[in-house]
Amino acid sequence: MLKKIIKPETMERAKAVIQAHIGVEPVMTGRHFAWVEDGKLKAVIGLKRKSWFVTEICHFVVLPGYPHAVLQDAIRAVIEQVKTPTVMVAIPTRDHTTMSAFMDCGFITTAFGYRGHSPDDLLHAFNNAEGKDFHLLTLAV
Repeated sequence: MLKKIIKPETMERAKAVIQAHIGVEPVMTGRHFAWVEDGKLKAVIGLKRKSWFVTEICHFVVLPGYPHAVLQDAIRAVIEQVKTPTVMVAIPTRDHTTMSAFMDCGFITTAFGYRGHSPDDLLHAFNNAEGKDFHLLTLAV
Protein backbone atom coordinates (compact mmCIF):
# COMPACT_ATOMS: atom_id res chain seq x y z
CA MET A 1 0.00 0.00 0.00
CA LEU A 2 1.30 3.43 -0.94
CA LYS A 3 1.15 6.03 1.82
CA LYS A 4 2.03 9.71 1.48
CA ILE A 5 4.73 10.72 3.96
CA ILE A 6 3.50 13.66 6.04
CA LYS A 7 4.95 13.33 9.54
CA PRO A 8 8.44 14.84 10.03
CA GLU A 9 9.71 11.72 11.85
CA THR A 10 8.55 9.50 8.97
CA MET A 11 10.26 11.84 6.49
CA GLU A 12 13.49 11.56 8.51
CA ARG A 13 13.25 7.76 8.37
CA ALA A 14 12.65 7.92 4.61
CA LYS A 15 15.62 10.26 4.23
CA ALA A 16 17.82 7.79 6.15
CA VAL A 17 16.70 4.92 3.88
CA ILE A 18 17.51 6.96 0.76
CA GLN A 19 20.85 8.13 2.17
CA ALA A 20 21.85 4.54 2.99
CA HIS A 21 21.06 3.58 -0.61
CA ILE A 22 22.74 6.47 -2.47
CA GLY A 23 25.56 7.19 -0.02
CA VAL A 24 24.96 10.93 0.29
CA GLU A 25 22.37 13.06 2.05
CA PRO A 26 19.40 13.41 -0.31
CA VAL A 27 17.60 16.64 -1.08
CA MET A 28 14.01 15.91 -0.03
CA THR A 29 11.96 18.07 -2.40
CA GLY A 30 8.58 17.18 -3.82
CA ARG A 31 6.20 14.59 -2.41
CA HIS A 32 7.46 11.36 -0.85
CA PHE A 33 5.64 8.08 -0.38
CA ALA A 34 6.24 4.88 1.54
CA TRP A 35 5.31 1.47 0.16
CA VAL A 36 4.19 -0.57 3.16
CA GLU A 37 3.06 -4.21 3.28
CA ASP A 38 2.16 -6.12 6.44
CA GLY A 39 3.26 -3.11 8.50
CA LYS A 40 6.79 -3.23 7.02
CA LEU A 41 8.43 -0.46 5.01
CA LYS A 42 9.46 -1.93 1.68
CA ALA A 43 10.15 1.13 -0.48
CA VAL A 44 10.48 4.92 -0.47
CA ILE A 45 9.51 6.88 -3.58
CA GLY A 46 9.78 10.62 -4.30
CA LEU A 47 7.87 12.60 -6.91
CA LYS A 48 8.84 16.08 -8.06
CA ARG A 49 6.76 18.02 -10.57
CA LYS A 50 9.20 19.59 -13.03
CA SER A 51 6.67 21.45 -15.18
CA TRP A 52 3.07 21.27 -16.34
CA PHE A 53 3.91 18.27 -18.53
CA VAL A 54 6.45 16.17 -16.60
CA THR A 55 6.91 14.71 -13.12
CA GLU A 56 10.21 13.16 -12.06
CA ILE A 57 10.49 10.11 -9.85
CA CYS A 58 13.39 11.58 -7.90
CA HIS A 59 13.94 8.80 -5.38
CA PHE A 60 13.02 5.17 -5.77
CA VAL A 61 14.53 2.91 -3.12
CA VAL A 62 13.32 -0.63 -2.48
CA LEU A 63 14.80 -2.16 0.64
CA PRO A 64 16.99 -5.25 0.06
CA GLY A 65 15.36 -8.64 0.02
CA TYR A 66 12.08 -7.74 -1.66
CA PRO A 67 11.11 -9.30 -4.99
CA HIS A 68 10.64 -7.80 -8.43
CA ALA A 69 6.85 -7.81 -7.86
CA VAL A 70 7.23 -5.29 -5.01
CA LEU A 71 9.06 -2.96 -7.40
CA GLN A 72 6.30 -3.20 -9.99
CA ASP A 73 3.48 -2.76 -7.44
CA ALA A 74 5.18 0.34 -6.02
CA ILE A 75 5.80 1.78 -9.49
CA ARG A 76 2.18 1.29 -10.56
CA ALA A 77 0.89 2.84 -7.32
CA VAL A 78 3.13 5.91 -7.58
CA ILE A 79 2.17 6.44 -11.24
CA GLU A 80 -1.43 6.87 -10.04
CA GLN A 81 -0.22 9.90 -8.01
CA VAL A 82 1.20 11.67 -11.07
CA LYS A 83 -0.92 14.58 -12.32
CA THR A 84 1.12 15.47 -15.42
CA PRO A 85 0.93 13.78 -18.84
CA THR A 86 4.49 12.38 -18.56
CA VAL A 87 6.58 10.82 -15.80
CA MET A 88 10.35 10.29 -16.01
CA VAL A 89 13.00 8.53 -13.97
CA ALA A 90 16.79 8.29 -14.31
CA ILE A 91 18.05 4.75 -13.58
CA PRO A 92 21.73 3.79 -13.18
CA THR A 93 22.76 1.66 -16.17
CA ARG A 94 24.08 -1.07 -13.85
CA ASP A 95 20.71 -1.41 -12.04
CA HIS A 96 19.14 -4.00 -14.34
CA THR A 97 16.48 -5.08 -11.82
CA THR A 98 15.01 -1.59 -11.38
CA MET A 99 15.32 -0.85 -15.09
CA SER A 100 13.46 -4.07 -15.91
CA ALA A 101 10.68 -3.30 -13.39
CA PHE A 102 10.09 0.17 -14.86
CA MET A 103 10.11 -1.17 -18.42
CA ASP A 104 7.67 -3.93 -17.42
CA CYS A 105 5.36 -1.11 -16.28
CA GLY A 106 5.48 0.53 -19.72
CA PHE A 107 8.42 2.96 -19.40
CA ILE A 108 10.70 3.36 -22.40
CA THR A 109 14.31 4.55 -22.66
CA THR A 110 14.38 8.04 -24.14
CA ALA A 111 17.95 9.19 -23.40
CA PHE A 112 21.26 8.27 -21.80
CA GLY A 113 23.62 10.38 -19.72
CA TYR A 114 26.67 10.63 -17.51
CA ARG A 115 26.81 10.85 -13.73
CA GLY A 116 26.42 14.44 -12.61
CA HIS A 117 23.88 15.30 -15.29
CA SER A 118 20.42 16.15 -14.05
CA PRO A 119 17.32 14.62 -15.64
CA ASP A 120 16.81 18.03 -17.28
CA ASP A 121 20.19 17.63 -18.97
CA LEU A 122 19.31 14.08 -19.95
CA LEU A 123 16.26 15.25 -21.84
CA HIS A 124 18.69 16.81 -24.30
CA ALA A 125 21.19 13.91 -24.36
CA PHE A 126 19.75 11.72 -27.11
CA ASN A 127 22.65 9.41 -27.93
CA ASN A 128 23.65 5.76 -27.53
CA ALA A 129 23.98 3.95 -24.18
CA GLU A 130 27.55 2.74 -24.57
CA GLY A 131 29.64 3.96 -21.65
CA LYS A 132 26.81 5.98 -20.14
CA ASP A 133 25.94 5.96 -16.43
CA PHE A 134 22.18 6.51 -16.60
CA HIS A 135 19.14 5.71 -18.70
CA LEU A 136 16.30 8.21 -18.70
CA LEU A 137 12.99 6.34 -18.86
CA THR A 138 9.67 8.02 -19.58
CA LEU A 139 6.01 7.04 -19.58
CA ALA A 140 2.97 8.86 -20.93
CA VAL A 141 0.26 8.64 -18.24
